[in-house]
Amino acid sequence: MPSWSALIVRSALNPYEEAQALAAMLTAGLSETGAAQALGWPKARVTARMRVLELPEAAQQMVGEGRIALSAVEHLLSIGRVCAPLLDAVIAYLADGNEWASERLAREPGWVLDSALRATDTKVFAEHLGGVTGHELGQLKLGKKAEALIDRVHELSKALDRYSYGTEVRFSEQEIDQARAAGVLIEFSESRSFPVIVDRSVHRDLRKQALTRTVAELEQRVTDRDADRAASRKSANAAAGGWAG
Repeated sequence: MPSWSALIVRSALNPYEEAQALAAMLTAGLSETGAAQALGWPKARVTARMRVLELPEAAQQMVGEGRIALSAVEHLLSIGRVCAPLLDAVIAYLADGNEWASERLAREPGWVLDSALRATDTKVFAEHLGGVTGHELGQLKLGKKAEALIDRVHELSKALDRYSYGTEVRFSEQEIDQARAAGVLIEFSESRSFPVIVDRSVHRDLRKQALTRTVAELEQRVTDRDADRAASRKSANAAAGGWAG
């Protein structure tokens, strides 16, 4: 077997070249643990290099050139596991002279994904599963029942705060779990980005579900407020009666 470990240790290889050399070591019969021991590397470093080879070839080359940081590889893999066409769109965007976006990929993958979708002609659907305002919901044409719920959201929001211009309908953990179970959710590890849903019909159903739940929550808040007000009036009246006596 060629002395791949000596080659890797002695040569100034970039991460892509290291990954290729490691792949040869594994093909020759070594495990990742064995390769790590032969190189004197932490096993995590070997695993990280091998992850590079799970990317499309264009992205592998960009990692080798330093245009995509190793710390961003997992974000790209997260996209590819759920929606390969979306990963292709992001890679094409990064390859098209957008190095400034590549620099943000590791820390702001959601922002880079949005930028890629705006800049390309891809028809892939992708939306952040965070929240949507009542006004935005009204533009989505979700049907008459949903439109009535949107109106109810505005009405209840005004009842709670007369200066309100509406409320944001946010997705609950239960709804996010449903998208996760359907296999249509991209989640970025160690990122503050909202997860991204890539199925239009599932997203539409979840919006309706979130809207129905939001109305119920607002109605309960109004009920609780009215009960508190009634209790306060009763207490005030009782106190006034006691003073009168």
